[in-house]
Amino acid sequence: MDSSAPELTAATDRLRQRIDSSARRLTNRLRVIADAHDLRSGDLRRTQKELRRMRNEGTEPTPSEYWETTAEPMAAMMVNTAIAAIDDELAKVDEAIDKFSESIRIINRSGRVHVSAAQVRTILEAELSRLQECGPNTSSINDLANRWSAQLRRAAWRRQIPLLLFRSSAEADSIIGQAQVELVDESPWAHTDRLLSAFELGHADIRTHLFDQIADLATLSPVTVRRRSAVTA
Repeated sequence: MDSSAPELTAATDRLRQRIDSSARRLTNRLRVIADAHDLRSGDLRRTQKELRRMRNEGTEPTPSEYWETTAEPMAAMMVNTAIAAIDDELAKVDEAIDKFSESIRIINRSGRVHVSAAQVRTILEAELSRLQECGPNTSSINDLANRWSAQLRRAAWRRQIPLLLFRSSAEADSIIGQAQVELVDESPWAHTDRLLSAFELGHADIRTHLFDQIADLATLSPVTVRRRSAVTA
């Protein structure tokens, strides 16, 4: 046990260093992708301006058409680029895990100590947790959605000013809330709502993909101390 414990520690340290390197690269790559493709307040302003022009020309798309032709493709560009970066970096982590598994098999073949699959799984889960911190930063899209909601509420308030006179706070909130529901069905709010939704869903898809891939990397066969995907492929 004493002679093999340092070998396990060394193998774990090498794995940690490789995962940390991939985590740093992935964090930077996702930040660059967000800078290039994530939704900005300027995009919403340009969308509203463009929709007004198209309405005047009689070419304004329906909200559903806008989702299919503009909102979803814009978000898909960010999602697909981010997923490609995730897969590329996790392929390097995959190689690091293979090297770690080989080190475990060498330790086990020595006969001095046996490292179980459960032990290896615990180590992997602990080291791979670092990658979960690499998910896309949603603060920008969340702030943008909050500002959009505030603008929608102000627009609803302006529309309903005559009805708000001498109303209680609860009644006024109800009137404004109903006006917001109506506005979201109208241009340009219906279109910008779909644009925001496309990017919110895109961020969720990126995070889900990252976490699913990490979970797959942490799945081991209790017999060979290799990932099940490698065994069953």
